[in-house]
Amino acid sequence: MRLSMEDYLRLAVPFVPPALVSAEALRPILDIARQLPPCASSGFECRLGDDAPVADFLVNLLPDDGTRAAFAGRHPDYHPPDAFLQSPVWQRVRDFCRAWAHPETPLNRRVRDMWLEFDLQELASEVPIPGVFFGPEQPPVDLPGTVRASLELLRGPGHAQLPPALTRCLELLPGPPRVEQVGMMFSRQTDALRLCLRGVPLAQLGSSLRRAGWSGQPAELDALVEDARPFIDEVTLDVDVGDDLHPKLGLECILDRDPSPARWKRWLDHLVANGLCTPLKRDALLTWPGMSSPLNHPGPWPENLVRASERMPGVH
Repeated sequence: MRLSMEDYLRLAVPFVPPALVSAEALRPILDIARQLPPCASSGFECRLGDDAPVADFLVNLLPDDGTRAAFAGRHPDYHPPDAFLQSPVWQRVRDFCRAWAHPETPLNRRVRDMWLEFDLQELASEVPIPGVFFGPEQPPVDLPGTVRASLELLRGPGHAQLPPALTRCLELLPGPPRVEQVGMMFSRQTDALRLCLRGVPLAQLGSSLRRAGWSGQPAELDALVEDARPFIDEVTLDVDVGDDLHPKLGLECILDRDPSPARWKRWLDHLVANGLCTPLKRDALLTWPGMSSPLNHPGPWPENLVRASERMPGVH
């Protein structure tokens, strides 16, 4: 049976709290998912600071689960929708995936994965334009060369120059930082690259960014990070780079050493107390079960997911 990403998502839909993503907001996400191959990883991005029950949607492309081949147009059962391929962005995604899949190209060895992110305003479009992220190998052998080769394919010939602020980040931030993802937000009015950085020391983060050319408020950032540190394990720093570092930052706060409900509640309570999350969104997020399986949600389940669930501890 030919499956789509919609078949995977529909297993999760009964567990999605309506206060996080409403049934109305899920409809265009499912419409897009119906046109995509089933991806091993996907997710929603919900804004916790307001009560609107809407979300962005993103999917992960990997070398070994068929998704890279599908978006390259080289899979026996899946290929990008013809309507999508009228868009230059989707054509370049296809061409990138073909180069990434070719065993004789440097990208084949130097790119770990790829994410496509569909912003809220794109979800209802006939041809939704994604943000495109790629994950360099770790540790990178030639990060500047990997980024240039990727930009040449994803932005087009003549657009492979590295932004000056990218080089400054890698040279001047302590750590040194580990580049988890490099992104291009094609649906937005920006030419900046998004860097998702791990391993940057959190102590005096604002001062470190200032030395790299950031124009924001170091003391305010440092106070925010210090307040968060007792609740979290690690941070991924999201920064947009062009000629300069853009002032707006993202902090992906990670709780993976002890992802217990009690710990999540302490963290979300902290966000509510600081006006960064609404009580409604906190309460809804805490009802998310974390995992479903054929035991607690009988299905119909795709056979490959049934086999995967049988390998998980506590699921039989």
